[in-house]
Amino acid sequence: MRMVRVLLFCFAALLVQFCLPASAGVEAEVRDISGKKYFDAVHLAFRNAEDSIYVAMYDMRIYADRKSGPQFDLVMDLIAAHKRGVKVKVYLDRSESQDQTTGKVEIHDGNALAHDLLQRAGVDVRYVVPTQRLHAKLLVIDERTVVDGSANWSFSALTENAESSTMVISQQYAIIKLQWMWKLKLQKKPDSADDLPHSKTVR
Repeated sequence: MRMVRVLLFCFAALLVQFCLPASAGVEAEVRDISGKKYFDAVHLAFRNAEDSIYVAMYDMRIYADRKSGPQFDLVMDLIAAHKRGVKVKVYLDRSESQDQTTGKVEIHDGNALAHDLLQRAGVDVRYVVPTQRLHAKLLVIDERTVVDGSANWSFSALTENAESSTMVISQQYAIIKLQWMWKLKLQKKPDSADDLPHSKTVR
């Protein structure tokens, strides 16, 4: 059954890429999940995921001294989905920027602990190359549900900020977003967790 779903998805992807004009509309069910509705909607979607979860996230910020909060719960949802056999792939930002005053190169490393937790649990988690800033907050679930908007996975974004987020249920739209994700340039995968640049300082 899973193989049939994969074949159907591949056929649909080819149809979107080669047969549909760029201006073609997409039929979809659209739900507003802005503000505090985001966590409940994504938490439920992750728990109900059957086949796959893809995540491209700029900031997945959890802390070593505070393993709680909605952002931590969503990371644990990904690990739980992986453990029950769902294909989980996570792409995170670790971009470099240069301070215009000092010239010092700084690395966005706020995703370090989330990366470690996912990697040590066996989840396929990768950094995008430092020269490409991944500023997306994009989820694709079961190749038919897309969540996109302004919300990072941080405590402030999920509990305090005025964030705008949308859930779109459409296989055709999901294919378009997955094709965007697959074009991301990824860092070489380390041989082990100990090869990660932050693994000696963040546990």
